[in-house]
Amino acid sequence: MPHSTSDLQAIIAERDFYKKILDALPAVVHVNNLETQMVDWINGGVVQISGYEPGQIVNNPDFLKSVVVPDDLTWMAESIVKFKVMQQRSDSYLYSMRHADGTVATYQGFGVVFERDAAGRPLRNLAIDIDITHEISNYKQLKRHLEEMTKQLHQSQLKQLTKTEKQVIVYLCDGKTVKEIAGLLHRSVHTIANHKRNVYSKLGLHRTGQLVGWAKEVGLW
Repeated sequence: MPHSTSDLQAIIAERDFYKKILDALPAVVHVNNLETQMVDWINGGVVQISGYEPGQIVNNPDFLKSVVVPDDLTWMAESIVKFKVMQQRSDSYLYSMRHADGTVATYQGFGVVFERDAAGRPLRNLAIDIDITHEISNYKQLKRHLEEMTKQLHQSQLKQLTKTEKQVIVYLCDGKTVKEIAGLLHRSVHTIANHKRNVYSKLGLHRTGQLVGWAKEVGLW
């Protein structure tokens, strides 16, 4: 039975409503054909995010291959395998691509199969990709800051240690006992035991395993 004019108008209005929502999302939303391995549809938000028009991407795998970082092109093929061969319902992925302005952005994506054939084989999936370049940049800055703070802490700790205490640390990491270290350094067992206590106290450590890890980090062992 054919739709009435009012029904068609309602369908068009609903379609336009959802399109407006999808285009306003700060993410790239796209439908992928798992048979042709091409993008069937992509939201208008891709223009604001990447600078590319939907028409440049839809049904144009060569264009995607020209803008996605070469080392990341494999995620496309791998995703197809996961959906079609391994019968996964969903998949997440990470890739980088060059934007229209020449900058390179990193995306975190998630796709889910929403259409299958009569035999249950996946035909198309819906995916959403979010630009996480800023988050990655913040993480790298934080990592560098933490590494610098750790380096400064280690330098401060090393300055607190005497020459003998450093020798004791090396021998302890070698697996030597207090008695053996006393013989090697020509000191009393009591003196070496005190050095050992001082070392653990200054470094805030409690076990030999922790001491070994610390000595490796600062290059003492």
